[in-house]
Amino acid sequence: YVALGLGLGIVAEVAFDPECDPGLVKIADGLFPTATSYIAAPRGRFLPGYAHRFIELCRPELEAGIVSRAIGAVPT
Repeated sequence: YVALGLGLGIVAEVAFDPECDPGLVKIADGLFPTATSYIAAPRGRFLPGYAHRFIELCRPELEAGIVSRAIGAVPT
C-alpha cells in the first residue's frame, strides 16, 4: 500500500532493501528501539530437520541436540 501511495508503513529493517524497493525511501532511523526476535518451538515435540537447519542458520552454535534438549524433545 505504501508503494501505491496509500500511506506510510512501519517496516522491519530486514524487510526493506532499497535495491528491491526503489519506490520506497527510509525516512528516519532511531524512531523505535532495537527489536529482538525469538524463535518459538513447541515444548516436548519433535522438530523436523528443516526446523533445526533454520535455527542453525540463525544461530550456528545451537545444534540440533542442544535445541532438542532445550524444548524437552529428548531426555537430558
